[in-house]
Amino acid sequence: MAKANLNCPACGAGLRVAAFECPDCGIEVKGKFDFVHTPFDALSEKQVDFLMAFLKCQGNMSRVQNELQLSYPTAKKKLNEVLITLGLLANTTEKKEEIKVMDVNCWNVAENSQRASDVVKRKLKSCGGRAIVTSYSGKEYEVWAEADGKKFGSDALHGITHEYEIFDVVVDYLNTHKGWAKKGTGRAPLGSEKCGLDTVAGVILHDYFQVPVGGSGLDPSFLVVAVLEWAGIIRNCRGYVELTSDYFVPKEREE
Repeated sequence: MAKANLNCPACGAGLRVAAFECPDCGIEVKGKFDFVHTPFDALSEKQVDFLMAFLKCQGNMSRVQNELQLSYPTAKKKLNEVLITLGLLANTTEKKEEIKVMDVNCWNVAENSQRASDVVKRKLKSCGGRAIVTSYSGKEYEVWAEADGKKFGSDALHGITHEYEIFDVVVDYLNTHKGWAKKGTGRAPLGSEKCGLDTVAGVILHDYFQVPVGGSGLDPSFLVVAVLEWAGIIRNCRGYVELTSDYFVPKEREE
């Protein structure tokens, strides 16, 4: 059934109902009746369908993508359109600087490599260069392949980018330490109880950022762990991470 147009096609003023008809007996009730307007009246049929899918998936964008077979940018755009129509998001015409994402169609990625960096690249390529990853707490972050093909970015990093090597640093450490490690936190000094050299955060600070013991620095470990889990390389558990069986390849520890 076509959606009723609530505005006059000639002048645009709001229409008023003048009669109701019973579909069973045909009786008509005439008078002056006002529509009960809600913000949802302005949604198109397709926008209503998207909103229903969004609610069905309880707001989880990854599930919405799977439900509607949409890429993340398309799903995010449709959500913004619904929010704008409902008056919940400003429809600004100001042009924001576009994130320069890698053109994955010409991205040469090692197809058979099991290196964590290559596995992440392959999965990003299959997603068109963008993906949503989920932290242990359930918070979602967008991750994308930077245009140079050497680094990745994320809305969680606030403009900072990292090389894919950061994933190899973590996975190589796990493989030399029985396939698991505590997460730790880079907010504490490197070498302290909360950021030991045997934690994921500590390994990233020491081996990737080259921070000396006692120092501190950026802590992207929460995102690195989320990406590795999304790529199927680790399991992100409470307080620790462990390699999945496909990526646990014990290596000789250095003397």
